[in-house]
Amino acid sequence: MLSLDRSVSTKGEEKIGERDIKYGPEGTEDEEARRTETILEKQDELLKADPRNANAWFAKSVLLCRFQRYEEAIAALNEVTKLDPDFEGVWGLKAKIYAALGDRDKARLCWQRVMGMKPRLGDSRIACPLCASDLDSNATKCVNCGFTLVGEMRDADSLEGLLAAGREIEIEEEVLPAPPPPPPDEERLRSLRKEIAPKERLTAIQAGLEYVINNHEEPERDGGLTSWIERQFYPRRERTVGFTNGQAQGAHPLEKARERAITVGLTNGLTNGLTNGLTNGLTNGLANRIQKARVGVTNGLTNGNGLTNGLGTHRFRRETRTKTWKIWLIPIVAIFILLMPLLNPQIDDQGAGIQIDGLLDDWQSEELVQSRQTDGLEPNVDIIASDVRRRGNNLYLCLRVAGENLLLGNPATREVDFAVVFIDSDQDFATGYPVRGIGADYMIEIAGLNGEVVTSKMKSYPMNGHDSSWSDWNHAAGVRASVSSGSLESIVPMRALDSKKSDVDVLFFTRNWKGETDTSDYVQSSHFGLLSVTQRSALGSNHILDGTNQAVLELNLASVRGNVKVESLDVVPVGTAHPSEISRIRVRDSTGKEISNKLSNGVSTRLDFNTIVVHKGDTEMLIVHADVAGQSGRTFGLRVTHSRAVGSSNSGITVKTIHSENGLAYIGSANPEMEIDGAFHDWNGLLLSDEIKESSTEDNMNVDIDKYSAVKSDLDAFFYVSVIGQLMAGCSVPQSSFRIGDGSASSSPDSDRDRVPDSADRMGSVDYSRDFDNDGTPDEYENGDVDGDGLTDFPAGPDIWLNTTIPLTFEDPYSGMEVSIFIGRVDGPPVRGDDFLRIFIDSDQEPSTGYSLTVLGADYMVEIRGRGGSVREANLLVHQGSVWSWRWDPLGDVEYAKVHSRIELSVEKSLKNLDDGQTI
Repeated sequence: MLSLDRSVSTKGEEKIGERDIKYGPEGTEDEEARRTETILEKQDELLKADPRNANAWFAKSVLLCRFQRYEEAIAALNEVTKLDPDFEGVWGLKAKIYAALGDRDKARLCWQRVMGMKPRLGDSRIACPLCASDLDSNATKCVNCGFTLVGEMRDADSLEGLLAAGREIEIEEEVLPAPPPPPPDEERLRSLRKEIAPKERLTAIQAGLEYVINNHEEPERDGGLTSWIERQFYPRRERTVGFTNGQAQGAHPLEKARERAITVGLTNGLTNGLTNGLTNGLTNGLANRIQKARVGVTNGLTNGNGLTNGLGTHRFRRETRTKTWKIWLIPIVAIFILLMPLLNPQIDDQGAGIQIDGLLDDWQSEELVQSRQTDGLEPNVDIIASDVRRRGNNLYLCLRVAGENLLLGNPATREVDFAVVFIDSDQDFATGYPVRGIGADYMIEIAGLNGEVVTSKMKSYPMNGHDSSWSDWNHAAGVRASVSSGSLESIVPMRALDSKKSDVDVLFFTRNWKGETDTSDYVQSSHFGLLSVTQRSALGSNHILDGTNQAVLELNLASVRGNVKVESLDVVPVGTAHPSEISRIRVRDSTGKEISNKLSNGVSTRLDFNTIVVHKGDTEMLIVHADVAGQSGRTFGLRVTHSRAVGSSNSGITVKTIHSENGLAYIGSANPEMEIDGAFHDWNGLLLSDEIKESSTEDNMNVDIDKYSAVKSDLDAFFYVSVIGQLMAGCSVPQSSFRIGDGSASSSPDSDRDRVPDSADRMGSVDYSRDFDNDGTPDEYENGDVDGDGLTDFPAGPDIWLNTTIPLTFEDPYSGMEVSIFIGRVDGPPVRGDDFLRIFIDSDQEPSTGYSLTVLGADYMVEIRGRGGSVREANLLVHQGSVWSWRWDPLGDVEYAKVHSRIELSVEKSLKNLDDGQTI
């Protein structure tokens, strides 16, 4: 475990600028802090003269650590990695600092770099922290430089001498005023430390602990547990520091004291560790002209000397020697973990060993969510299986198609195919991009050609955008993805999704270069369970509602995977009924037992009930009833409008609708007049049939008209249209393909958009293809600031420009290149993926006027547009200009009512000057 203590116990501190200057026990200014500050100023002067001096940047970071200015230290280390990514010691120091800042992800990444690039010394060898000489592990002094290696803490005189030598060699330091003589108490304390053996102190402290534990009482104390014990059993009354002083007066430290007895007080561990350890690391670096600082830091991290001592590991080394037996737990536990699958093959360890290589052999194939294969669809775009799993801090995604060439594209024209993953991170349909019952806040967009990934990026949808515009997606970060044959894998850090929820909803989508598309059959969740909800009207032949307990909606709940818990249901009224006409909504199970009821509010009614458990492979039937009153003739029905309208805490939810001819019913009695009310009974006997499955529809049932009609009253003109599938279904992914090399995309992928192709975006063996500022931290871990300028990137923040300089160690022509990328909004026509219904009207029956069509000249047009089964706009327009000009001006609104595959609408005749001879 990496650790770096960020606090040091002091008796006083004074704010100066952005940092804290610490004081000694009696309030005198810390002399070492003043010296280090002077060295820091000298380093800044060196960097002004030569900003490409990696040694100077590294030394500056070490000095900044002295003041606990860790953010500035990280910035200095970033400059080092830009100049030399393999600079010895830099990644270890980064790991320690990130650990101190509490950023475990970055600390782990940096430590992985250390382990990957730095070979470990054998158990019997160590390295001198000063000159890096290879020594026997039992050596007490370096044979090369004479550095003392024995003792709980290094020889103070040797350290002071080395520090002084370092100052003489490396800097021309101004003469500082001599520090004031230490107070008498401090002198007596030093003499006591030299006179009394550590073993005796340890024995006394242990005896004190035993006394406290055996008597179960804690006497009044004013200087901390350790200080009290020492005063009672180890007479050094002058000492005022101790365990409690290092934290808070009066805290009860018994448990920690048991665990840390030999540390002789937290304050000692921190103060001595920080002073001696940082002095070691600093002295080593300065005495060897900065170059040796890398060795000192690296050895400090590995062997427990040097900089690590300054960052808090004296106690760790001592505890390690006293508790060596714990090391044997590591192989024992490892063997046990390896044997677990054999002992219990049902344990779900999915995700822990997933490799993002496009192969799904590390997924449990029998648990992948299956999707039906679609007849006539290109196999390479036909999704047949998918899955999503959360493991730790990452989200793993995979899909499989029926063909063997996922993301094949068109090799002849170099047009790409797409795979898209929609992620609803807050499980709220009211936010994000509406698609198939979820509100997608993020999207993973993966483009490929010849079975290889060309681009792989994550995009975010603005919080204020819910108008279904595809143009509103904004680039967020690059992500890892890999394809192999007919399978795809990707990984997304959960922190990149900026979600307060532990669970997310996911929908998979594919689109090839020809425009053929497919969607996974189910909305999946990072929870294992999966529930399919099918809704249909429960009215049957009943088109009149009157009285209580009127069956309105039928829900069929089926578990696709796992045992699913259902706790609630939200239903929304549809039709023209007034809220006062519906008093109560009830839910009954298949036996007729009422399991929930609630007063209707006319908007959305949430019905809670005792948890229903739907076991895998089983189904449950729920019938929703309503209490209605009146004889208004208005229409009423109920609908489940989105996935999370069905409350489940352990599954993904998919809601499907089965079309019914009797979707809405009349309250009390049917209205004999033609009305736009969504019941459609007033069109009986007036409908005309249209040929279906014409070649022009390309087998798209959602645009294949089967019935239509138009009638007039004294004041209005009424129109009716129905299709075989779902009216206004639209296209969820209106993303057109692009050609590699035509300017729309780089001929070589550039995932982080830094103008360096992924193939060249590396330094040595380190891949920077998803790291815009090349600081060693992938963009998805940068918390929305990929260029590290302190400003959150658009759209989450105000930064609309990304700026960086490509490190000089990159190959030509990228080395030293200045990069500036605009990431703000570029206004243009919105891309919505809408379906259109257009009704052309020739009011004067004169083909030479209006817009010229094959058989008429259209003077007016009714235009309905929508997506996802919902109407977005319904307008009446009048034609302007020549017969060949597509110029239409808005004239008025259109009243409409749509239910699944059918729509009825009306316009006022006075708006169009319609007469009895118009052609439609």
